[in-house]
Amino acid sequence: MKKLRYSLLIMLGTIPAMAQQHLDDCLQTVISNNLAYQAQQVQTQAQQAENRVGNTPGNPQIEGGYLWGSPSAIGNRKDLSVSQEIAFPSVYHHQKKLADLRDQQAEMSAEQYRLAVMQEAALLWVELVSLNQRIAIQQGRTQQAKTLADAYAERLAAGDANRIDRNKAALNSLQAVKALEALQQERELLQLSLDALNGNQALPIEQNGYDAISLPPDFENWANNLLKQNPQARWYILEADAAERSVKLNQSKSLPKITGGYMMENTVDEKFQGVTLGLSVPLWENKHAVKAARLRQESLQLEEQNFQLQLKTELHQLYRSVELASARAEDMRQQLSLIQQEALLQDALGAGQISLIEYLIELQFNYDAIDQLTEAERALQLNWVKLKVLGM
Repeated sequence: MKKLRYSLLIMLGTIPAMAQQHLDDCLQTVISNNLAYQAQQVQTQAQQAENRVGNTPGNPQIEGGYLWGSPSAIGNRKDLSVSQEIAFPSVYHHQKKLADLRDQQAEMSAEQYRLAVMQEAALLWVELVSLNQRIAIQQGRTQQAKTLADAYAERLAAGDANRIDRNKAALNSLQAVKALEALQQERELLQLSLDALNGNQALPIEQNGYDAISLPPDFENWANNLLKQNPQARWYILEADAAERSVKLNQSKSLPKITGGYMMENTVDEKFQGVTLGLSVPLWENKHAVKAARLRQESLQLEEQNFQLQLKTELHQLYRSVELASARAEDMRQQLSLIQQEALLQDALGAGQISLIEYLIELQFNYDAIDQLTEAERALQLNWVKLKVLGM
C-alpha cells in the first residue's frame, strides 16, 4: 500500500511546486473579473430604474383657445384650461410595492447568472485539476517508458536483446510521449476557456489535487435551507407575491379616477375662471384584468411548487451521486493499494520471468486501473462542485 502511494506521489511531484489555486479562490476571482456578469449587474440597475416608470400620475394637460368673434363687434374669446388626472391613491401604493418586488427579482436574476458563471468555472477547475493529475501520472509513465527504451537500446548494442524487443520498447516510449502531448494540449485549451471566463485574464490552475469534500450530514435540513436562499427559488416566490400584488393593483384600478384643474374664459366684457372636477368611471376598460391576474397568481403558485420539487430532486440526486461515487473511488483506491502490480511486474521483468511484451501488456492493465481511479475521482468532483456551487 505504501509502495504504490509513494509511486503515485513521485508522479504527481513532476509538476513544479506553485501557488495552489483552490476552488473557492478561483470562483471568487472569476466572479470579480467576468465581463458578462458585470454587464448583468448593470442590466439589473437598468431594470430597477425601468420598474419605476409609470408609477407616478400622468402628465398634466394644458389647453388654450383663441376664438375670433363674428360679427367683430362682439370681440374675441380666450380660453385656458389646466387639468390633471389622478388615480385612486391605492393604485400608486400597489404600483410601488409591485416595483419593489420587481427590483428584488432583478437582483435574483443577477444572482442566478452569478451561480451559472460560478458553476461553469467550477467545472473547468475540476477538469484542469484532473488534467494536472493525468499529466503528472503520464509524465512518470513517459519517463519510465524512455528509461526502458534506452535500456533495450543499450542491450541491443551489447548483443543482449533483439531488434524486435528494442522496437517494442521504442514504440511504447513514443506512445507515452504522444499521450502526454495530447493531455498537455487538452489542458492548454481548457485553460484558455477558464481565462476567457475570467475576463480574458490569466488564471493558471497548477493544483493537482482536489479540495476536500464535505457533504452536509443532514440532507433534509440542508436542502430546505438552500431552497429558501436559492436565487431562482426566491425569484419564483417573488413572482408569486408580484402576482398577488397585481390582483390588488387591478382591483384598485377598477375604482374611479379623478380629474381636477383650472379653467378660464375671457371675452371683451366678461371673464370666467374657476376650478374643474371630473370623474372617470372604469366600467369596461378593466373588466377582465382582475380575473386574469388571479389566474396568473394561481398558475405561478403551481410553478413555484413544481420548481421547489424539481430542485430538491436534483439536489438529492447530486447528493446521492456524490455519496456513491465517493464510496466507489475509495474502494478502487484501496484495491490498487493492496495489489501493487507495477512493482511486481518490474521485479518479474528484471528477473527474466516474463517477456517484454508480457510486461507491457500487464503494465497497461495496471495503467488502465489507475486511469479508472482518476476518472472516478473526476466524476466524483464534478458532481460535488455542482452541489457545492448550488449552496453558495
